[in-house]
Amino acid sequence: MAPFRETNGIEAWVYALQGDYSSAIPPNIQEYDMVLGNLNPWLISNLLQAAQARPSHQKWVSLIEGAGEDYFEVSPDLRSLLNASDLVAAINTRTVDFLRSLTTSPVEWIGIPYPVETIASRSVPFDKRVSEVLICPRSNREPSAAVARQLDLTARLYVPKVSRKLSNLKRLVNNKSTRSDIYTTTIPKALGLSNYVAELERELPEFWSEAAHCQLWINLDPRHTWGRFVLDAAALRVPIIATASTDHATRLFPEATVQDCFQISQAVEIARRLLTDGEFQLEVTEHAFQQLDIYRPEACKARLFEHIGL
Repeated sequence: MAPFRETNGIEAWVYALQGDYSSAIPPNIQEYDMVLGNLNPWLISNLLQAAQARPSHQKWVSLIEGAGEDYFEVSPDLRSLLNASDLVAAINTRTVDFLRSLTTSPVEWIGIPYPVETIASRSVPFDKRVSEVLICPRSNREPSAAVARQLDLTARLYVPKVSRKLSNLKRLVNNKSTRSDIYTTTIPKALGLSNYVAELERELPEFWSEAAHCQLWINLDPRHTWGRFVLDAAALRVPIIATASTDHATRLFPEATVQDCFQISQAVEIARRLLTDGEFQLEVTEHAFQQLDIYRPEACKARLFEHIGL
């Protein structure tokens, strides 16, 4: 089995293409017919060298990493890498026009292959769900928490483990604790949550199985990135309130999408209707699930091959 079958991130391309994966530039990179280079900032210089030295038969695709906002300050090396690419693969349709302004290379929305069936298999029937609302974002949590505080549900959130590395010393001292799970109390407290369940971040399969039991997810994310929580909610048939910047929300959950993360009152209104109107909830979640086909691995692979000329 190819690696990364159970992931909702950029590594899913390895499974979709039955390809090889490397976290650094492999010495035999010139032997491949196509290279998909993930634009992690620390890889840009090495990716540029490899792209410029590639053989004439090799296709080079630069995969957008992170949020569109991360490209507001473009380094000379990154701009050169984009220009050296046969294709720049965008992950958010709302960023395509902007990305085209940065490069002479073609820019198209390709997305990331999404394992619909793998995640959908963890869906939980509505009558088996518990009175919890998931606060999705890993950062920028306050808008989502502001909605959760106004609902008669327990707030669920996942927080990172704090390692005992020297770089975390100041943080541990400030919190007067050396516990690796200190964020399970400090972050909910900072968010003003009184009724909550805070867990350390899980491996994705475990997260999907747990979060599928929530009645509602809130993801008021201000960024223009790969809205994986929105896709997860659609696959699990869980209603989610998200922002238009997450991109997928306007297609999958149009009736539960707000314009931006500042629309707290509107988000609360939608949340209350989803929690009290079973017919509306079913309509919203079924629409989302039925719209997932364009994110499936075979659809993403077809778009990639069409735009790269294979």
